[in-house]
Amino acid sequence: MNFKVKSGTVTPARVVSDAKGRASLTWKLGSTPGEQTLTGVVRGTDVTGEYVTQVGGAVREPIAKQASLKQASLKSASRQ
Repeated sequence: MNFKVKSGTVTPARVVSDAKGRASLTWKLGSTPGEQTLTGVVRGTDVTGEYVTQVGGAVREPIAKQASLKQASLKSASRQ
């Protein structure tokens, strides 16, 4: 799996998942206020995912949202 961020750092940027498909990494958020996104891609497939969080500012309610890794081709396979 490969990971990248637009702000901050992610280490390691490339991870091999365990037998259950889990990966472990550290995401240090950037200091710029606003939305920050961590994107993950399973190399050699169309499986992608992202985690978005808000940094700084007055936030009245949590706005972090998580998208699970998903494979786009599953939609067409389920219709057959």
